[in-house]
Amino acid sequence: MDEGAPTRTGDAAGLAVVAPRAVFDPARLEGDDHLPVEVAFLVNYGVDWSLLRGAAASARVAGVTADRTLLTEGLVSPQLFYELLAHYLGVAYMHRPLPIAGGARLDQLMDAEIVPLAPNAFGLDYVLAPKGEHLVMLLDQFQAGRGRSRARVAITSPQRLAALIRLHHRHAILKEASHGLPDWNASLSARSGWSVGQRVFGFGFGVAVSLGTGLAPRATLAAVCLGFSGLFLAMVGVRLLAAGCGARQSAAPSRPRVPDDRMPVYTVVVPLFRESRIVPRLVQALNGLDYPTARLDIKIVVEANDHDTVQALQAQRLPDHYEILMAPSGWPQTKPRALNVALQFARGRFLVVYDAEDEPEPEQLRKAVDAFAAGNRKLACLQGRLAIDNSADSWLTRLFALEYAALFDVINPGLARLGLPIALGGTSNHFRIEALRHVNGWDAWNVTEDIDLGIRLARFGYRVGVLDSSTFEEAPHRLAAWLGQRARWQKGWMVTLQTHSRHPARLFAELGLGGGLAVFAVLCGTIASSLLGPLFTAGLLVDAAFGPLLAPKTPVETAWSLLAAVLVTTGVASAVGPIWLGMRGRGLYGLARFVVLLPAYLLLVSLATWQALVDMLGRPHAWVKTEHGTAKKRVRPT
Repeated sequence: MDEGAPTRTGDAAGLAVVAPRAVFDPARLEGDDHLPVEVAFLVNYGVDWSLLRGAAASARVAGVTADRTLLTEGLVSPQLFYELLAHYLGVAYMHRPLPIAGGARLDQLMDAEIVPLAPNAFGLDYVLAPKGEHLVMLLDQFQAGRGRSRARVAITSPQRLAALIRLHHRHAILKEASHGLPDWNASLSARSGWSVGQRVFGFGFGVAVSLGTGLAPRATLAAVCLGFSGLFLAMVGVRLLAAGCGARQSAAPSRPRVPDDRMPVYTVVVPLFRESRIVPRLVQALNGLDYPTARLDIKIVVEANDHDTVQALQAQRLPDHYEILMAPSGWPQTKPRALNVALQFARGRFLVVYDAEDEPEPEQLRKAVDAFAAGNRKLACLQGRLAIDNSADSWLTRLFALEYAALFDVINPGLARLGLPIALGGTSNHFRIEALRHVNGWDAWNVTEDIDLGIRLARFGYRVGVLDSSTFEEAPHRLAAWLGQRARWQKGWMVTLQTHSRHPARLFAELGLGGGLAVFAVLCGTIASSLLGPLFTAGLLVDAAFGPLLAPKTPVETAWSLLAAVLVTTGVASAVGPIWLGMRGRGLYGLARFVVLLPAYLLLVSLATWQALVDMLGRPHAWVKTEHGTAKKRVRPT
């Protein structure tokens, strides 16, 4: 490639001005009708002819132009491709930022391949990053002699042009990512905190309990216990109903494989923060997706100050369908804010979120496309089945694996069959992107953005389904890491309850009676049982040993004994039943003996919930990062 290499005649402020030393000769390609114009010029620079013909053949299968397959398959780096293009056209190549004209808005530039420039020292008017059909048109015009006067235009790669746009509009990007939802509808965001009505209700409840405790302690205690029992039974009822429906699933009918040229563009978003050591495994997992690379739009979002992760990503020499997005520094520094950054630049018809340690099954995107095609436009989201693959690391990871099997293989499928809102998991959520944008993306102020978004989609009339495809991830095996993660999750449940209980009448109007009751039962019941469950259980044990629980003598004592029996029976059934069904579905029979440790596990959940309550009062929007890549051994369950 030395003979036709670009000659730089100037290089200032990131602008390399090149003068062509080799002129493209179409006669060199006569008789070969398999080399499209968008890659044919590369022959002049020593790029292997057979490689270009292979890219052209792959492009025909995928239904895209040859430059897309050449770049997305990593056969030629984007920088080299566009440097050679600039050399061939006889114009400058921009590899560092130039000022963008002030009148250009972010929404106008999202998918831009040409950007107007502000006055600059080089006298340039535009910077171009042509691709696909626009690149074909540009080269056709050039070869026809209609495009040779381009002294006021610079060429750059699409990645550098996108980075230039983001740099110029970083404040608008940050504002939309952090405040897009609350500025649009404050009542739907955790940023608003407690409403006046909630404060009045909380104050009134506290005063009533305080007065009751002083004036009639036994009656007050009985009333509190009765209220807690009602919440617990409501939650238990939803779990048992969902488990019964989730266990009766039928397999989805197989569909013929959709040809690559008919597959839609699919955006894959992976938010990273301090994940440098897991980057190689992540890239390997993403490269293993069975989906045409020319129709993949992979966005890896990294915080601006996370230099180690950026360097690790750059060392991977990612192909063209990957894009590293830098989330501007700002508050709150949360995963949903990073997701909102990516949403602004997503090009796909569908979008999926993966975490750093995730390993989705290869055909998951194809299965999601089929499932969306089988549903109507109200099917806004498909939740993949999450599974733990490092269960052998500790007793915590073993019970975590059983918990995930119960939730994602039993409870969530049952809720979906019932048409009730689903508390989404934080990863492997596949969205119809128009629906996601309709509800204004994620709430950057909620530390369990997944749970909130599942409820918000339901409030807007959308449905969430379950995708019959697994994503494998690791669970924290150290107690400190597990407690930190679980405390954040529990705080998120509290924040979500705070957000969606501001206007109860509106919530029931949007979800219907069944949906509204299910949301309150699950949110309130989960929080209350985690906080008070151990105390309530201890009280029952004391009453059984020293009180009249097992030998009631009055009608009131008899009623309480019957209620306690119902609570214990249904509580155990709702905890163990879904676990047994999930264990059977995943083939996790080797973990059955660890079910006896479930009380200790639930006691730790309670500890994390009390920690979350303290955190909720002091710093409700603070994100506790879960460290990934610490698993001792990852083995996929059968």
